Amino acid sequence: MNYRYLALDFDGTLLTSDHIIDSETKNALIDAQRAGIQLILASGRPTYAMLKFAEELATDQFGGYLLSFNGSYMFDLKTNQKISTTELTKNEVSELYNYSKNFDFSVLIYDDSEILTDNLNEFAQIESDITGMTIREITDFNRPSAKAIFVHSPEYIDAIQAQVTAELSGKFTISRSMPSFLEVTPNGVDKGSSLATLFNLINAEKSQLIACGDGGNDLTMIQYAGLGVAMENARDEVKAAADFITFDNNSQGIVHVIDTFIR
Repeated sequence: MNYRYLALDFDGTLLTSDHIIDSETKNALIDAQRAGIQLILASGRPTYAMLKFAEELATDQFGGYLLSFNGSYMFDLKTNQKISTTELTKNEVSELYNYSKNFDFSVLIYDDSEILTDNLNEFAQIESDITGMTIREITDFNRPSAKAIFVHSPEYIDAIQAQVTAELSGKFTISRSMPSFLEVTPNGVDKGSSLATLFNLINAEKSQLIACGDGGNDLTMIQYAGLGVAMENARDEVKAAADFITFDNNSQGIVHVIDTFIR
C-alpha cells in the first residue's frame, strides 16, 4: 500500500513518558516528510500545547495538519490557518458543570491560554504539567470551550464511565484520554470523524492513512484509518481494534511503523 498520510496522537504515542520527541523519532519523521508523507498531529491537547512539537517536526516547511482538542479545532500547518472549529456552547459547558456535581467530578475547560477549573487539585496540575498552560480557578462556567474534562481518580472513572457515557450519549462525545480524564467534546466530534472531515476537504482516501495511538480517544481514528496502529502501551480496547501493534512510546514505536510501512 502506498501510504501518504501519518496521523499521530501525542501523549503515549509520539511523545515519550518525559513528554518529548526523542531524536530518532524526530529524524525518522522528518525523513518521512521529505519522502512525501504528510503528518496529521491529532491530540486531545489544546492547540497551544501542540504547536512547539509541530515546529520541531518542521511542518511549516513540509505542510500537514493539526487536530487539537480531539478534532474540535483543525489547522492547516502550511498556511497556519484554522480550517474548522466546533466548540461546546456556553450553555453546554454550564450544563456539563452542573451535571458533574452528580458524580463529584472536578471540571477543566479552556480559553486561548489557560486551563480553567473549579478545583485546583492534583488532576488539574497533571494537565498543567502536560500542556505547559497555567491554571485558573473559576466559578462561572457559562462560557464556550473546545472541550471539557471530568477528572477524578482512575478507579472512580473506571466505575462510572459507562453510566456517564450512556447518560450523555447523543448530546456529547465522551472519550477516555488518560486514566484520570474523561473528555467531553461536541456531539459527533472525535478524532475519527475529524479525520473523515479533513479527508473530504482535501480529497484524500482513508486507505492512504496510517493512524497511531494509545488511548481511548484514539480508538475512532484507528478504526477509520486504512492502517490502524496501537502502541504496545495502548489500552486493551485500542489494541483489539488495531491492524498492527508497534513498540511502546519509549522504544521508538513510531520509528518501527515508519520502517515497516513507509521506508
